[in-house]
Amino acid sequence: MNKTTLASVISSALLLTACGGGGTTGSGTVSQYSLKGNVPGTTIEAYCDDGSIHTVDSDSNGGTAEHPFSLDTLPVNIPCRVVVITHPKGVTPTNANKVVTPVEFMDANGKVSTAVTSAGGDIDLGNELMDVNLTRSDLDGDGIADVIDTKQVVALNDKDANVVVKGTDPLDKDGDGIVNAYEDDDNDGELNHDDLDDDGNGIEDSKERHTNNDLDGDGVPNGKDVDLDNDGKRNSIDEDDDNDGILDRDDNDDDNDGINDRDDDDHQNGYGDDDGRDGNDNDDCNGDNDRDNDRDDNDRDDNDRYENDNSCNGNDNDRT
Repeated sequence: MNKTTLASVISSALLLTACGGGGTTGSGTVSQYSLKGNVPGTTIEAYCDDGSIHTVDSDSNGGTAEHPFSLDTLPVNIPCRVVVITHPKGVTPTNANKVVTPVEFMDANGKVSTAVTSAGGDIDLGNELMDVNLTRSDLDGDGIADVIDTKQVVALNDKDANVVVKGTDPLDKDGDGIVNAYEDDDNDGELNHDDLDDDGNGIEDSKERHTNNDLDGDGVPNGKDVDLDNDGKRNSIDEDDDNDGILDRDDNDDDNDGINDRDDDDHQNGYGDDDGRDGNDNDDCNGDNDRDNDRDDNDRDDNDRYENDNSCNGNDNDRT
């Protein structure tokens, strides 16, 4: 699935948190952390078990040797996998020249995995990524330079960091250390990340019904995926969860799995009912007076003058 707009979608959100991680909930519990480091002229992406994708570009830093980056909104205690995307110096990055390097993490005991998480403290990789390749190499000796480079192993020293070893990793179906987004499922020479038709069946992914309960093919089931279409927007703020061109308020099948939302268990997962906001069918987050999203704009009755429980902000203020 093409995700070329991902960086622009998330960059504004990252600017809001540019001072670092450690985001907290209303109760003061840390819910987010930052992963920081230095890497030359590149994009850094994190793919997490909750289906969220995070991306940021490293800073050129005035032409100095250091190129700092900070992914500031990673979810606490949820495993994430990190890849870096580089390109030759002085060359405009394109799909034809970019180099994708998966990152592998190693803890003090020598445990190694591509999945890492934090209990709340930030993770600082220092200069561990400064020697990633900027140009492609022919790793398999077939005479063709490979877009996917050898995994870069980095040592973790932060006390809250934890390497997560998975026997079966849904975000890496073949267990080769490369996230599904950077595989080439249909062997057409285009990585899934850039391919509009991952399986090569002639139907664009955004228009295809996914009966396997994983709309974006990232390995996270629809019912647990906070970003169903991998566009960088959480479902709670995305007006078109399945990226099919039909706004959720008008779409009877928000996750495009062929099951009407009213009959789909996925809509009890916490991101919501038919309007994609939360699990309470009395909310009216989009202001159309259709709290249960049944396309009937008159949801008032004799016993509840307003039937407005303000569930968009978590308060129950029904006036009955």
